[in-house]
Amino acid sequence: MAGAAGIPLNLPRPARVRTEGAGVPVEVDGRAVELIRESWLVEDRWWTEQPLRRRYWEAVTTTGRNVVVYHDLVAGSGLGAQGRAACAEDGAAGDGTLAGTGTLAGTGEQQACGCWYTQAA
Repeated sequence: MAGAAGIPLNLPRPARVRTEGAGVPVEVDGRAVELIRESWLVEDRWWTEQPLRRRYWEAVTTTGRNVVVYHDLVAGSGLGAQGRAACAEDGAAGDGTLAGTGTLAGTGEQQACGCWYTQAA
């Protein structure tokens, strides 16, 4: 969607998400999640070379802010051909891992992996 000036609106941005349980967000960009209103799975373009598979959550933070986050479930999504960061379902194991980060191959350096996004303002 584009605004009057042709500028895209409400584009997704990377998010730092802490999860527990079955990968359910409990913290988004440093804000604690008070309530998960809804969760849904989107699978599309499975017949192409660029399939789309995302798990969405609509959440309310402890400050009352509504936020929608999604986890890109396509292996290597957003990482380029080399798969620069390890990002397969990070944080989804329920260990309280801060998701949205991965380790650069061979360096041990933490880097945003691009698996979690939000469309919150």
